[in-house]
Amino acid sequence: MILNNIVLSQQQQQQHYYYYYYYYYYYYYYYYYNNYYSYYYYYYYCYFYYYYYYYYFYYYYYYYYYYYYYYYYYYYYYYYYYYYYFYYYYY
Repeated sequence: MILNNIVLSQQQQQQHYYYYYYYYYYYYYYYYYNNYYSYYYYYYYCYFYYYYYYYYFYYYYYYYYYYYYYYYYYYYYYYYYYYYYFYYYYY
């Protein structure tokens, strides 16, 4: 009877050990899985952030170039206008 209780007690302790190991493994796997996806989404967030700023600077550069071209065109037209004006005036 005492030997039977000792064996039963050892089986219960071993069962508790397996349950503890199972939950420990489960939470470790869950933590690792979430951590992996957290880095995954963080990577894609940085990737998106990088391309967002890339297109932003590209748009800014395009706008600057367009403004510069318009400015140059405006001064060229202005110069042309005055050239013809003085030409007409003197001749």
